[in-house]
Amino acid sequence: MTNAPFSSFIEGQSSLYQWITQHSPEGYIDEELQDELPDVESKTLAWDTFEGINVAPGFFEGVIGSESDDATDKATVLFELFADFEKENETKEQLDGKLGSIYGFMLENSTITYIDSFIDLLSECREEVSLGLIYKIAKMFLTEANHREPIKWAIAFIGLLKLDEEDIELIALFGLTEEFSKFAAVALYRQDQNELLFELAKKVHGWGRVTYIGYLQCEHEAIQKWILLEGYKCSIGVNHTAYECAVKGNLLGYIQTYGWSDELYEAAGDLLLGMIDHGPGERIADYEDAKEVIKAFIEEGQTRCRILEQFWVLIKLFLYLGDHGKNDGWEDEERTATRKRVGDLGLRSGIDWKAMAYEDIRDYKNREILKAFGINVWEEVYALALKDSEFDDWHVLADTQNIDQYKRLCELAQQRLPLDSIASGPKDELGLGSQFNEHMHLTMIVQNLRNFDEIFAEPLVSAALQSPVTNNRNMALNVIETYEQIPDGLIEIIKSNLAIDPNEKVIERYKKILRLHGLKSSIYTYKGTMTYGTSWDKTVVPYLDAQAVSKSSILDEYIYPDDREYYWCDDFSPETYIAFAKAGFISVSHGKGEEMILFPEIQSEYAVLDFSDLHISHNVAKKIKKGGYRLEFNTSIDDVITSIQNAHERCWLSGKYAELIRMLSKNSYEDFSLISTELFDEESGELIAGEIGYITRNVYTSLSGFHNPDKRYENWGSLQLVLLGNHLENKGVRFWNLGHPQMEYKIDLGAKVVSRADFLEKWELSYA
Repeated sequence: MTNAPFSSFIEGQSSLYQWITQHSPEGYIDEELQDELPDVESKTLAWDTFEGINVAPGFFEGVIGSESDDATDKATVLFELFADFEKENETKEQLDGKLGSIYGFMLENSTITYIDSFIDLLSECREEVSLGLIYKIAKMFLTEANHREPIKWAIAFIGLLKLDEEDIELIALFGLTEEFSKFAAVALYRQDQNELLFELAKKVHGWGRVTYIGYLQCEHEAIQKWILLEGYKCSIGVNHTAYECAVKGNLLGYIQTYGWSDELYEAAGDLLLGMIDHGPGERIADYEDAKEVIKAFIEEGQTRCRILEQFWVLIKLFLYLGDHGKNDGWEDEERTATRKRVGDLGLRSGIDWKAMAYEDIRDYKNREILKAFGINVWEEVYALALKDSEFDDWHVLADTQNIDQYKRLCELAQQRLPLDSIASGPKDELGLGSQFNEHMHLTMIVQNLRNFDEIFAEPLVSAALQSPVTNNRNMALNVIETYEQIPDGLIEIIKSNLAIDPNEKVIERYKKILRLHGLKSSIYTYKGTMTYGTSWDKTVVPYLDAQAVSKSSILDEYIYPDDREYYWCDDFSPETYIAFAKAGFISVSHGKGEEMILFPEIQSEYAVLDFSDLHISHNVAKKIKKGGYRLEFNTSIDDVITSIQNAHERCWLSGKYAELIRMLSKNSYEDFSLISTELFDEESGELIAGEIGYITRNVYTSLSGFHNPDKRYENWGSLQLVLLGNHLENKGVRFWNLGHPQMEYKIDLGAKVVSRADFLEKWELSYA
């Protein structure tokens, strides 16, 4: 915390109060001056992660705007500073020092991150501090402070009290700025100053307008009209104000009462766009009058829509109804009919919208209009890029799924982008500001590379991997994770970055990639990768064999610490299967015939049953007492396999895998025994329930099972599990590995869900 006398902070400098007074002779501050408060160089003292980044005034309260995790600690420190200030027998110099400590604390801690906790603490401990003294300090800061955070605190505190006209005017003066608008709005709202909030809302255009509209009450027609026709216009984006304005201004009621005008038609279009392109809050699906307003707007467009900007709004509504309308409560017939009205206007209005849009294909809106007509202008934009050495609309060219087009984009980017200067080394930059434009262009290109396996573009990935912008490095790593074999050059960059990258999450990604690379390159002759089903599209599944899993160093260094679950193997020998089992893998199969492979899995979570936790339900206990069943082991494995196959529509226990299981059941192996559990109806001799599993490392692992679904045999599946559990416990088995924990019956049986790390620790101790 900064320790210096208060006088040293303000000596020889004009206060922010004086600056605002000087720059608001007409009752407002010019928009271009809003970001020029004289303490601008120190504005990130309380937000050091944003140092060097130019953010809009009011950004921190508007975007981050909530208490931090250590809010209580901060509030306590400040409270104690005020309590200490009130001690008697202090000299003037001592008081100046204590006041400086308070001021210094506020400089380094954003008010918004602790103010609510501080107010709560004041309320709870009112006898320990004097509110009157704190009020005097707050007034002093308002008129003498030359830094923003102490003033924000002062406005927040004074706003709690019952204020006179002078105090209200003082707060309103600071409220002319975007930077202090959040605190001024809260204070004035508490003082029931709605008209003053209205006047201030008209004088700011960024985060201040968003804030004031949030607190403004629509008490009369003038406010309603302004909110709907002007108030929503916001320099940081209409999506921040659209919903609030449409609801508070009662857009539908205003249309029904006053009818359409050019001004209202433009405003309604902007509001609808703002809610479709939703911001951090509510969107059009939350707007109760959305259907009625959209229909009315489209209907009015049949006669009023005459310029491309207006047609763009209709196109956005057309696209919205196609993409999201169904999920937002539109019935299919209603949605189709509404879209048709837009289509009719586009095709039969007598206006050549396509020709108008073609006039400037670098404009996003025009491209979207053409896209709605089924026209892709990628080639035209690419031709412009070839002619224009200053071309910077890389995001337009990156918006394609055509591999040939993306190849040409990458080739052009390698020629045009300053890759050497981009690759200046890892830092923790957000990439905000014009100095990072080229970095952001590279991000747009690299982030889609993972969708094109055939395009390597190593120079682009290499540059992104060495960019100071953290997001660039993450995009590069996303691509690298899709490579079957990672180029040595990229591996060397990752190793180099590992020692200097300031971002811990990125470092963890480096380590993961290096583990996998080490696994691939140092264990065996790499056999490639496979994709598995729709859900496994583009997911790399490494090959693994018995040699690899038999080495504890490989398991401990590369496999167990990684978050990967599946591997594949084409060796169905008993030796390989047992090696996987002893290493903690549960192997299933995929495919048919000669194309069948093993899928050894090391899970992220396991259902583990300690026999002391075995739960016997009331119905199963009755069944055990009643009898009428016979439990056998390893007498009818063929029947158990057939029953499992019949019970499961897509059964992995078939083909070569089933033959392997039969082979394992007929032979003896060191520290591995296959078990077929069979529960028969004693009277009929019918096989009712059973399962297949194995014991290794003194642990039993279930593979698959079945039970007869006939109502006569209700609860026999649970009976088989309980009887098997008792049998395993009597044999001295340490615990039961039931595999995936998602099935409810495992938890009902008494199993606990454990992480991979906890399972492996328990697994290692099973020999002890």
